[in-house]
Amino acid sequence: MASSLDEPAPNNFVLIEVRRLANGWWKATFPGIDSAEVAARSLAALRRRVRYTIRLFQPEYAHSTIVEDLQFRPDLKQMVANVIQERKELEAKRLAVHRQLRPTVRRLRANGLSVRDAAQVLGISTPYVQILGRVRRCQVTSRKVDPPINVKGKNRSSGFMLPRALRRGGPE
Repeated sequence: MASSLDEPAPNNFVLIEVRRLANGWWKATFPGIDSAEVAARSLAALRRRVRYTIRLFQPEYAHSTIVEDLQFRPDLKQMVANVIQERKELEAKRLAVHRQLRPTVRRLRANGLSVRDAAQVLGISTPYVQILGRVRRCQVTSRKVDPPINVKGKNRSSGFMLPRALRRGGPE
């Protein structure tokens, strides 16, 4: 009987090594799968083929996270890692600014600034200020609604039906 360490969990990750060949093609090797290699002309095509190969050889990993180990020179690999880290930090800052934007727009509008003036002060477009300044009218409620009842093959609401004249828009 195999132990739980021998059987991988479906939510694990799959490690692949990706490198660029001298002819310009990309090649991926799977250290966990014997003699499995995939080659493609572009990185996007390679990633599609990697996913297909994983489904073919190890179906239990079909929905797992793929971790690519790109075989670049160390200086180039460090530059790529720095750019990825900076982009993550920039995205976190963008989300923080976006969370403050709606209350700021509402406060500016409440203090008498027009939509155009608020847009100029914040450096964003006028339509975006209008969207941010709106009060959300659509709110989710926890009110329970009875499901429709199937009567003679037709879905009907729970007992309430409009008169025929009102259903079609008026008397016939």
